[in-house]
Amino acid sequence: VVSTQSTGLLVYSEDGLIFKFLSSVNDCTKVPLAATVTASIVTIVFTLAFPYEMLIHLVSGGTLLTFMAVCYSIIVITYTKAEKIVDESTRLVQNDVVVNGEPSPGNQGVPEYVENQEWKIVGWMAVFCVLAAIATVLFYNFHSVSFWMVRLPLLVGLGAACLLILCYIRQMYHIQPQSDPGFECPWVPFVPAIGIIFTLFLYGALDKAAHLMTVGYIVVGAVVYFGYGYFHSTITLNKRKELELQRAREISDTANEGDKNK
Repeated sequence: VVSTQSTGLLVYSEDGLIFKFLSSVNDCTKVPLAATVTASIVTIVFTLAFPYEMLIHLVSGGTLLTFMAVCYSIIVITYTKAEKIVDESTRLVQNDVVVNGEPSPGNQGVPEYVENQEWKIVGWMAVFCVLAAIATVLFYNFHSVSFWMVRLPLLVGLGAACLLILCYIRQMYHIQPQSDPGFECPWVPFVPAIGIIFTLFLYGALDKAAHLMTVGYIVVGAVVYFGYGYFHSTITLNKRKELELQRAREISDTANEGDKNK
C-alpha cells in the first residue's frame, strides 16, 4: 500500500495536481523520499485509528471506485478525436475519418458536424452510472418490497435504459482512435460499461461505514483538486501559455495590418 501510494503521490505531484515538494527524488537512491514518508504517515494514522475490518472495506471501496473511473475514462479516451477538421463556413469542428490508414480529404465521409462531442459522451455516461447506481441500490436494499413484482421489473427497465444509452454512444459518431492510444479495448463502450456495473455491485456489497468513508475521502480529494490541483496542473499552465502566445500573435498581426494600411 505504501509503495503504490508513494508512486501515486509522485506522479500527481509531477503533474501539478498536489503539492510540488512530494515530487522530490533522492539523488543517490532515486526514491521519492517525501512521497514515501507522507504515504507512511497516512498509513500509520489510518491503521491506528480504525479497526482492521473497516480498513479492508475502505481500501476495497477505493480500489473499486478507481477501477470504475478507469472504465469510464476508457470510454471517453477512445472517442477523443486525434485531429480536428474545421469547416470554414460554419467554424464547427468535425471528426477526422481515416480511410485506408490516411485521413479522408476535405469533409468526405464525415457524418455530421460536431463540437465538444466528448462532453456529450461524458454526460451520457454520467447518466448511465446514475442508473446503474440506482439499480445497485434496488438490488441490495428494499427487501420488504417484492422482488419479482416490483424490484425485478424496475431492474429490467433500468437495464434497458442503460443499454439504449450505450447504443446511442456507440452510434454517436465514427470512432477515431488516437494516433498512439497505448492500448486497445474491444467493443467500446459495452466492455467498459460491464466493468462499471460489476464494480458498482461489488461496491454495494460493502458495509455502510465503508460507503461513508469512501465518500468522505472522495470529497477531500475533490477539494484538493478544485482548490489547488486545477490551478497548478501542467495542463492548465500549458493552456495558459498557449492563450498568452495566441493573444500575442493576434496583437502582433493587428499591429502589422495597421502598419500596412498606413
